[in-house]
Amino acid sequence: MPTTTVVALDGAITTTDANWPLLAYDDQVNAGTMLLWDPSIAAQWPTGAIGGAVNAGDAWKNLSENFADGIQQAGVLPTYDATGAQFGAGTTGSIYWPAGLFDLKALDYPNFVFTCWGKLPANPTTSGTHRLFGFGNTTGAVSFGAWYAYNNTPLLGLSAVIDGSGASAVDATALINKAFCLQLTCVDAGAGQRKITVFLNNAQIAQVTKTPTLAAQPGVSFGLGKATSGFAGPDDAKISRVIMENCTVSGFDPEVRRAAEWKAKHAAFAL
Repeated sequence: MPTTTVVALDGAITTTDANWPLLAYDDQVNAGTMLLWDPSIAAQWPTGAIGGAVNAGDAWKNLSENFADGIQQAGVLPTYDATGAQFGAGTTGSIYWPAGLFDLKALDYPNFVFTCWGKLPANPTTSGTHRLFGFGNTTGAVSFGAWYAYNNTPLLGLSAVIDGSGASAVDATALINKAFCLQLTCVDAGAGQRKITVFLNNAQIAQVTKTPTLAAQPGVSFGLGKATSGFAGPDDAKISRVIMENCTVSGFDPEVRRAAEWKAKHAAFAL
Protein backbone atom coordinates (compact mmCIF):
# COMPACT_ATOMS: atom_id res chain seq x y z
CA MET A 1 0.00 0.00 0.00
CA PRO A 2 1.19 3.57 -0.61
CA THR A 3 2.39 5.65 2.31
CA THR A 4 1.11 9.17 2.91
CA THR A 5 2.94 11.60 5.18
CA VAL A 6 1.23 14.69 6.58
CA VAL A 7 3.57 17.35 7.94
CA ALA A 8 2.18 18.90 11.12
CA LEU A 9 3.50 21.51 13.49
CA ASP A 10 4.40 18.87 16.06
CA GLY A 11 5.87 16.33 13.63
CA ALA A 12 4.90 14.00 10.81
CA ILE A 13 1.89 11.71 10.69
CA THR A 14 2.42 8.66 8.50
CA THR A 15 -0.32 6.28 7.39
CA THR A 16 -0.78 3.54 4.79
CA ASP A 17 -4.49 4.32 4.47
CA ALA A 18 -5.07 4.80 0.72
CA ASN A 19 -8.11 6.97 1.43
CA TRP A 20 -6.02 9.87 2.73
CA PRO A 21 -5.98 12.68 0.16
CA LEU A 22 -2.90 14.10 -1.49
CA LEU A 23 -2.22 17.78 -1.96
CA ALA A 24 -3.13 18.01 -5.63
CA TYR A 25 -4.91 20.12 -8.23
CA ASP A 26 -7.63 17.53 -8.76
CA ASP A 27 -9.71 15.37 -6.44
CA GLN A 28 -9.12 12.25 -8.54
CA VAL A 29 -5.34 12.26 -7.97
CA ASN A 30 -3.94 9.73 -5.50
CA ALA A 31 -0.70 7.87 -4.89
CA GLY A 32 -1.27 5.63 -7.92
CA THR A 33 -1.97 8.39 -10.45
CA MET A 34 0.44 8.07 -13.37
CA LEU A 35 -0.90 10.85 -15.52
CA LEU A 36 -3.32 13.73 -15.38
CA TRP A 37 -3.57 16.06 -18.38
CA ASP A 38 -6.32 18.64 -18.06
CA PRO A 39 -5.87 22.12 -19.55
CA SER A 40 -8.83 23.47 -17.57
CA ILE A 41 -6.30 23.66 -14.70
CA ALA A 42 -3.94 26.64 -15.03
CA ALA A 43 -1.02 24.83 -13.39
CA GLN A 44 -1.06 22.34 -16.29
CA TRP A 45 -0.02 24.92 -18.88
CA PRO A 46 3.60 25.58 -19.81
CA THR A 47 3.11 29.23 -18.83
CA GLY A 48 1.05 28.46 -15.73
CA ALA A 49 -1.88 30.39 -17.22
CA ILE A 50 -4.83 29.05 -19.21
CA GLY A 51 -4.49 30.18 -22.79
CA GLY A 52 -0.79 30.96 -22.51
CA ALA A 53 1.55 30.51 -25.46
CA VAL A 54 2.54 26.92 -26.27
CA ASN A 55 5.66 26.21 -28.30
CA ALA A 56 7.53 23.12 -29.42
CA GLY A 57 9.60 21.75 -26.57
CA ASP A 58 7.40 23.22 -23.84
CA ALA A 59 6.44 21.03 -20.89
CA TRP A 60 2.80 20.36 -20.10
CA LYS A 61 3.11 19.90 -16.35
CA ASN A 62 1.91 16.51 -15.15
CA LEU A 63 -0.53 17.11 -12.31
CA SER A 64 0.10 13.77 -10.63
CA GLU A 65 2.69 13.54 -7.88
CA ASN A 66 5.52 11.37 -9.11
CA PHE A 67 5.51 11.30 -12.89
CA ALA A 68 6.99 13.27 -15.75
CA ASP A 69 5.71 16.19 -17.77
CA GLY A 70 4.41 15.82 -21.31
CA ILE A 71 6.54 17.51 -23.96
CA GLN A 72 4.97 19.46 -26.79
CA GLN A 73 6.22 18.11 -30.10
CA ALA A 74 7.12 20.30 -33.06
CA GLY A 75 4.89 20.78 -36.06
CA VAL A 76 1.43 22.25 -36.52
CA LEU A 77 0.07 22.42 -32.98
CA PRO A 78 -3.53 21.83 -31.91
CA THR A 79 -5.58 24.81 -30.82
CA TYR A 80 -5.41 24.83 -27.03
CA ASP A 81 -7.80 26.41 -24.57
CA ALA A 82 -9.41 25.52 -21.25
CA THR A 83 -11.66 22.97 -22.98
CA GLY A 84 -8.80 20.91 -24.41
CA ALA A 85 -6.75 20.39 -27.55
CA GLN A 86 -8.63 20.81 -30.81
CA PHE A 87 -6.91 18.91 -33.60
CA GLY A 88 -7.20 19.90 -37.24
CA ALA A 89 -6.46 18.05 -40.45
CA GLY A 90 -2.90 19.38 -40.59
CA THR A 91 -2.07 18.98 -36.92
CA THR A 92 1.24 17.17 -36.39
CA GLY A 93 2.33 18.54 -33.01
CA SER A 94 1.17 15.98 -30.48
CA ILE A 95 2.21 15.69 -26.81
CA TYR A 96 4.59 12.88 -25.85
CA TRP A 97 5.53 11.56 -22.43
CA PRO A 98 8.98 10.03 -21.76
CA ALA A 99 9.78 6.74 -23.44
CA GLY A 100 8.80 3.63 -21.52
CA LEU A 101 6.88 5.42 -18.79
CA PHE A 102 3.56 3.77 -19.64
CA ASP A 103 4.94 0.41 -20.77
CA LEU A 104 2.41 -2.03 -19.28
CA LYS A 105 4.66 -5.01 -19.92
CA ALA A 106 7.54 -3.42 -18.02
CA LEU A 107 5.11 -2.59 -15.20
CA ASP A 108 4.07 -6.28 -15.08
CA TYR A 109 0.64 -5.39 -16.42
CA PRO A 110 -0.77 -3.80 -13.26
CA ASN A 111 -4.40 -3.32 -12.43
CA PHE A 112 -5.19 0.10 -13.87
CA VAL A 113 -7.86 2.47 -15.12
CA PHE A 114 -7.50 4.94 -17.98
CA THR A 115 -9.99 7.66 -18.95
CA CYS A 116 -10.05 10.02 -21.92
CA TRP A 117 -12.63 12.80 -22.23
CA GLY A 118 -13.11 14.69 -25.45
CA LYS A 119 -15.32 15.43 -28.41
CA LEU A 120 -15.61 13.30 -31.51
CA PRO A 121 -15.18 15.02 -34.88
CA ALA A 122 -17.91 16.86 -36.72
CA ASN A 123 -16.24 16.94 -40.12
CA PRO A 124 -12.89 15.18 -40.59
CA THR A 125 -11.07 16.19 -43.74
CA THR A 126 -9.88 12.71 -44.67
CA SER A 127 -11.23 9.21 -44.31
CA GLY A 128 -9.12 6.61 -42.57
CA THR A 129 -8.01 5.59 -39.10
CA HIS A 130 -7.24 8.43 -36.68
CA ARG A 131 -5.53 7.73 -33.37
CA LEU A 132 -6.75 9.71 -30.36
CA PHE A 133 -4.12 8.48 -27.92
CA GLY A 134 -1.84 5.51 -27.54
CA PHE A 135 1.28 3.83 -26.26
CA GLY A 136 2.78 1.77 -29.05
CA ASN A 137 5.20 1.51 -31.90
CA THR A 138 5.15 3.26 -35.25
CA THR A 139 3.58 0.33 -37.10
CA GLY A 140 0.43 0.38 -34.99
CA ALA A 141 0.99 -2.41 -32.43
CA VAL A 142 -0.07 -0.81 -29.17
CA SER A 143 -0.03 -1.72 -25.51
CA PHE A 144 -3.14 0.43 -25.21
CA GLY A 145 -4.79 3.12 -27.24
CA ALA A 146 -7.91 4.31 -29.02
CA TRP A 147 -8.83 5.64 -32.42
CA TYR A 148 -11.77 6.44 -34.62
CA ALA A 149 -12.34 5.34 -38.22
CA TYR A 150 -14.09 7.69 -40.63
CA ASN A 151 -15.25 6.88 -44.15
CA ASN A 152 -16.83 10.09 -45.48
CA THR A 153 -20.41 8.79 -45.37
CA PRO A 154 -20.41 10.16 -42.63
CA LEU A 155 -19.98 7.06 -40.50
CA LEU A 156 -17.81 6.92 -37.44
CA GLY A 157 -16.45 3.89 -35.60
CA LEU A 158 -14.63 4.12 -32.26
CA SER A 159 -12.13 1.45 -31.19
CA ALA A 160 -9.89 0.75 -28.20
CA VAL A 161 -7.18 -1.87 -27.81
CA ILE A 162 -5.02 -3.46 -25.13
CA ASP A 163 -1.87 -5.48 -25.77
CA GLY A 164 -2.12 -5.26 -29.54
CA SER A 165 -5.41 -7.16 -29.71
CA GLY A 166 -8.76 -7.49 -28.03
CA ALA A 167 -9.96 -4.44 -29.90
CA SER A 168 -13.47 -3.18 -29.35
CA ALA A 169 -15.26 -1.34 -32.10
CA VAL A 170 -18.56 0.45 -31.70
CA ASP A 171 -20.67 2.40 -34.16
CA ALA A 172 -20.23 5.97 -32.96
CA THR A 173 -22.20 7.67 -35.73
CA ALA A 174 -24.66 9.00 -33.16
CA LEU A 175 -21.74 10.68 -31.38
CA ILE A 176 -20.55 12.77 -34.32
CA ASN A 177 -19.69 16.24 -32.99
CA LYS A 178 -20.56 15.18 -29.43
CA ALA A 179 -18.66 14.72 -26.20
CA PHE A 180 -17.38 11.29 -25.24
CA CYS A 181 -15.80 9.52 -22.29
CA LEU A 182 -13.75 6.44 -23.16
CA GLN A 183 -12.52 4.33 -20.24
CA LEU A 184 -10.39 1.18 -19.97
CA THR A 185 -10.02 -0.98 -16.87
CA CYS A 186 -7.60 -3.85 -16.36
CA VAL A 187 -7.79 -6.38 -13.52
CA ASP A 188 -5.88 -9.54 -12.72
CA ALA A 189 -8.02 -12.51 -13.79
CA GLY A 190 -5.67 -15.17 -12.39
CA ALA A 191 -3.40 -17.67 -14.13
CA GLY A 192 -1.44 -14.85 -15.72
CA GLN A 193 -4.50 -13.42 -17.44
CA ARG A 194 -5.95 -9.91 -17.39
CA LYS A 195 -9.59 -8.90 -17.82
CA ILE A 196 -9.91 -5.77 -19.91
CA THR A 197 -13.20 -3.85 -19.99
CA VAL A 198 -13.97 -0.89 -22.23
CA PHE A 199 -16.64 1.70 -21.45
CA LEU A 200 -18.08 4.46 -23.60
CA ASN A 201 -20.03 7.14 -21.75
CA ASN A 202 -20.31 4.91 -18.69
CA ALA A 203 -21.71 1.95 -20.63
CA GLN A 204 -19.69 -1.23 -21.13
CA ILE A 205 -19.04 -1.84 -24.82
CA ALA A 206 -16.50 -4.67 -24.71
CA GLN A 207 -14.68 -7.08 -22.44
CA VAL A 208 -11.88 -9.54 -23.12
CA THR A 209 -9.82 -11.84 -20.90
CA LYS A 210 -6.36 -12.59 -22.23
CA THR A 211 -2.78 -13.38 -21.37
CA PRO A 212 -0.62 -10.34 -22.15
CA THR A 213 1.87 -11.20 -24.87
CA LEU A 214 3.06 -7.90 -26.29
CA ALA A 215 6.80 -7.48 -25.83
CA ALA A 216 8.07 -4.64 -23.67
CA GLN A 217 8.58 -1.41 -25.62
CA PRO A 218 11.03 0.65 -23.53
CA GLY A 219 11.82 3.01 -26.38
CA VAL A 220 8.19 3.95 -27.07
CA SER A 221 6.30 6.99 -25.81
CA PHE A 222 2.69 7.55 -24.85
CA GLY A 223 1.17 10.32 -26.93
CA LEU A 224 -1.98 12.38 -27.23
CA GLY A 225 -2.89 12.96 -30.85
CA LYS A 226 -0.15 10.54 -31.81
CA ALA A 227 -0.01 9.87 -35.54
CA THR A 228 2.15 6.97 -36.72
CA SER A 229 2.85 5.19 -39.97
CA GLY A 230 -0.28 3.12 -39.25
CA PHE A 231 -2.55 5.91 -38.01
CA ALA A 232 -3.41 9.47 -38.95
CA GLY A 233 -3.77 12.11 -36.26
CA PRO A 234 -7.14 12.91 -34.64
CA ASP A 235 -8.43 15.15 -37.44
CA ASP A 236 -11.21 17.43 -36.09
CA ALA A 237 -11.41 15.61 -32.74
CA LYS A 238 -10.83 17.26 -29.37
CA ILE A 239 -9.05 15.77 -26.36
CA SER A 240 -10.04 17.47 -23.12
CA ARG A 241 -8.83 15.42 -20.16
CA VAL A 242 -6.78 12.26 -19.71
CA ILE A 243 -6.12 10.45 -16.44
CA MET A 244 -4.47 7.10 -15.73
CA GLU A 245 -4.11 5.35 -12.38
CA ASN A 246 -1.97 2.35 -11.49
CA CYS A 247 -4.38 0.64 -9.10
CA THR A 248 -1.79 -1.93 -8.08
CA VAL A 249 0.03 1.01 -6.48
CA SER A 250 -3.00 2.86 -5.12
CA GLY A 251 -4.66 -0.29 -3.85
CA PHE A 252 -8.08 0.61 -5.26
CA ASP A 253 -10.42 -1.47 -7.39
CA PRO A 254 -10.12 -0.11 -10.96
CA GLU A 255 -13.90 -0.16 -11.36
CA VAL A 256 -14.33 1.95 -8.23
CA ARG A 257 -11.87 4.49 -9.59
CA ARG A 258 -13.42 4.44 -13.05
CA ALA A 259 -16.84 5.16 -11.57
CA ALA A 260 -15.40 7.92 -9.39
CA GLU A 261 -13.90 9.71 -12.40
CA TRP A 262 -17.17 9.43 -14.30
CA LYS A 263 -19.20 10.72 -11.34
CA ALA A 264 -16.85 13.63 -10.74
CA LYS A 265 -16.61 14.87 -14.33
CA HIS A 266 -19.50 13.76 -16.50
CA ALA A 267 -21.72 16.75 -15.74
CA ALA A 268 -18.97 19.12 -16.84
CA PHE A 269 -19.03 17.46 -20.28
CA ALA A 270 -22.84 17.40 -20.40
CA LEU A 271 -22.87 13.59 -20.40
